[in-house]
Amino acid sequence: MSDASPHSPSDLPTLDRSRLDELREIDPPENPETLITLLELFFDTTPALYQQLLDALSNGDTEAIRRHAHKLAGSCGNFGGARATCICRAMDTAADLPAMLALQPSLEQACMEFFGLLRQELDALPRV
Repeated sequence: MSDASPHSPSDLPTLDRSRLDELREIDPPENPETLITLLELFFDTTPALYQQLLDALSNGDTEAIRRHAHKLAGSCGNFGGARATCICRAMDTAADLPAMLALQPSLEQACMEFFGLLRQELDALPRV
């Protein structure tokens, strides 16, 4: 095996808060302006990317699936979406369409849970 993850997606956290902690260090705790901006940008772009991936899965377009899964893995990974990132990487490197489609239910669950947790984090940040 090349650089496959040693973890099963179910072994990984939905949200790795250590990544958010790193981003929190950019600004003082009482004014997390940069983190708010980054999270808002995430929500402006990533749900649409996720939908594009679902559309590509529905259409059976393996090239688009790989492209969108790769981008979604990066976006989720930047904010600690460990489980979603792992599933996206598996989808990006899957051998064929049936293997990609087999990952779809776990991807949907991981992304919905991750997006929800990340939204809670954003909503809890103090606004100045």
